[in-house]
Amino acid sequence: MRHGFPLEDENVHHMDWPDISPEFSLIENLLSEIPRGLNNIDNTLTNVAELTQAVVDIWRDIPDQKLSILVLSMPRRLHAVNNARGGHTKY
Repeated sequence: MRHGFPLEDENVHHMDWPDISPEFSLIENLLSEIPRGLNNIDNTLTNVAELTQAVVDIWRDIPDQKLSILVLSMPRRLHAVNNARGGHTKY
């Protein structure tokens, strides 16, 4: 496929979905772990370096099981969006 050409021109079939689909954004679920993790840290962070390290530690400590659950939820998310015809879902 040549870069910059629409998928239809290359006979690639794809699913239409809304431009803004939080249902498909698994990263949003993961990013929400950071403020939760920071809330669990006592107020001993005194500079940007400590905050940066805390965020890295929280990100690194997200359990693999949480990642698996999110990935495995994609078929349900796709089904929910399809049933809602692109509208809002519980995700």
